[in-house]
Amino acid sequence: MLRVDIPKLIARFHPISRQILEATAGVCVSRQASEITIAHYLLQCLDTPLCDVRMILERAGIELQEIRPLLEDQSSRQTSIQDTPTFSPLLVEWFQDALILSISELNQEDIRSGALLLALLHNPGRYISPAVHSLLLSINKDQAAAQFVEWTQGSAENNVDSTQAALSRPLQNDASLLAHYSTDVTAQARSGQLDPVLCRDKEIDLMIDILCRRRKNNPIIVGEAGVGKSALIEGLALRITDNDVPDKLKGTTLVTLDLAALQAGASVKGEFEKRFKGIMQEVKASPTPVILFIDEAHTLIGAGNQQGGWMYRIYSNLPWLEANSKLLPQQRGASTKNILKKMRHYRAVSS
Repeated sequence: MLRVDIPKLIARFHPISRQILEATAGVCVSRQASEITIAHYLLQCLDTPLCDVRMILERAGIELQEIRPLLEDQSSRQTSIQDTPTFSPLLVEWFQDALILSISELNQEDIRSGALLLALLHNPGRYISPAVHSLLLSINKDQAAAQFVEWTQGSAENNVDSTQAALSRPLQNDASLLAHYSTDVTAQARSGQLDPVLCRDKEIDLMIDILCRRRKNNPIIVGEAGVGKSALIEGLALRITDNDVPDKLKGTTLVTLDLAALQAGASVKGEFEKRFKGIMQEVKASPTPVILFIDEAHTLIGAGNQQGGWMYRIYSNLPWLEANSKLLPQQRGASTKNILKKMRHYRAVSS
C-alpha cells in the first residue's frame, strides 16, 4: 500500500483551511475523541463564517441548523482516554481526493475547504452518512466546480490577507521574530489607539495579582465567545501605560501573538515549533519584561503536529519563562475544562 506523507499533504492546505484543521484538532482533544474525522472538520467549517464551505452552503440554501445536528451525531460516537487523537484513515483519503480535485478541476494549488466539500460530494457514499448526503443533494457539484470563484465569492479563502501573506514569507537572518509575528498593545495604548475599558476592574485586578505572584503566575482568560476577553488585555495595557500597576509590572511590554501569521506558511512538522521557540527566546532575552498574549489559544492544539499535543508540552514546561516574561493565553469556554487539567502552571480569569 502507498504510504501517505501526512505532513506534506497538510502543507498543501490553504492557510485558512489549515487553521480550521488545527482548531478541529483542539476540539477533538478537549472532547477526548479517539480520531479526528470528516464530521469534526465539517463542524469546524460551520463555525468559520467566511470559509468556502459556508459560502457554498449559503448559495445552495442549506441552513446551518439543519446540517449541524447530523454532523454532531456523527462526531460524538467515538471517545478515547488518550490525550492525542489521530487522523482517521478516511480523513486522510478525503484530503488526497481534495488535492487531486483542486489541481485537476479548480486549478488551485492549495487545498481549500471548498475543494474538500466538493471532493466529499463526488463520493458521498464513502465519506458522509446518508442523512447528510440527502441534505447536500441541493448542491450541484459540477456547477459548483465550474463556477467555483462565483460560488465562493465573499470567502476569505479567495485571497489571503496581504499582511498575512507577507508575514508567511521567510525572514532575513537579522529579523526579529517577535516584531514580525506580534503587535505591541502597550504601544497602541500610549498612542491613544485603545478605548477605555469600563466595568472590568475586577478581572483586570485578578490578572495583575496573578502576574505578580512568584509561582504559577501565568493567567489564562476563559469565557464564551463575545464576552470581552480581548478587552481585558486592552485594559491591562492601559493600566501599564498609566503606571497603575505594582512596581513589578511597571515598564512591561504587552504584545499579542498573531497566530494566523505564525501558522501561515509553516510546514506541519518543525517550522511552527521553530518559530514559536524563537519568539520565546527573544522574549527571554528582552531587556524589558514582556507579557505575551496568545488569543484563541485552543487553536494551537495540534499546530505543527498532526497528532496534536505539542502546545501542551509548551504550556506545561516553559524553561524560557523566567523572571522577565509571562504567557497570557485566551481560551473559549467550551474547551476549557480538559485543557486546564493539563495546564497546571496557569490560573483562570473568567470573563
